[in-house]
Amino acid sequence: MNDSNECLTVVTASEDDTRRLGECLAAALRPEQAAEAVIVAISGDLGAGKTRLVRGLAGGLGVDMQAIASPTFVLCVEHRGADGVRLAHIDAWRVRSADDLETIGWSELLGRPRTVVAVEWAERVTEAMPTKRIDVLIEHVGEQERSITITDRRSPADDREALLRAMALYEPAPIRPVDTGRVHRCPVCGSATTDANGSESAAFPFCSSRCRMADLHRWFGGSYTISRPTERDEELTD
Repeated sequence: MNDSNECLTVVTASEDDTRRLGECLAAALRPEQAAEAVIVAISGDLGAGKTRLVRGLAGGLGVDMQAIASPTFVLCVEHRGADGVRLAHIDAWRVRSADDLETIGWSELLGRPRTVVAVEWAERVTEAMPTKRIDVLIEHVGEQERSITITDRRSPADDREALLRAMALYEPAPIRPVDTGRVHRCPVCGSATTDANGSESAAFPFCSSRCRMADLHRWFGGSYTISRPTERDEELTD
């Protein structure tokens, strides 16, 4: 962490973990309160998990995660989320300069309210990125493990505080349960999270990303409390 920007690093152990981290990040963006677009600039090598992270962002914003794919050839795809929020997904791999971004109305997009703009391969268009943004760097540290560094370059302290609170709620994907014939149910709505064959939902232990985010917002709203002091080995560390 430095004097002006909030910076933290999380190591994920699977693709599901990377997606879950994206869902937590979405909760910190608060686009419904923003007068201009919230920019998430994502960098990383080929196969690092950039699109997987965007799918998590999408789920957290109420967008169908299955609709998310790298828009390499069309450059930008927009998706409608919950409460009038929009997600603009950009793949800058084929972009040669900042001028190329203007072909999709980049300047106008930056000024659009209630919008999250997620840019893959953002390092290729660094000069076009606004100063106020969130940078996400995804690096390989193993076959499945990824080191994900998030740097919040937004100015308001409450925005950066929201990021820290959201990331503190991140949890790795649970170990898959042994099939005992018991139906696992979503802790939010009570719907089954396993089918007749024992296969879990993508958002397990929740039935959907919407319920996962509802659970997350309960934490933000103070609906949950800890009934005993937190032990040192339970605290999150950078």
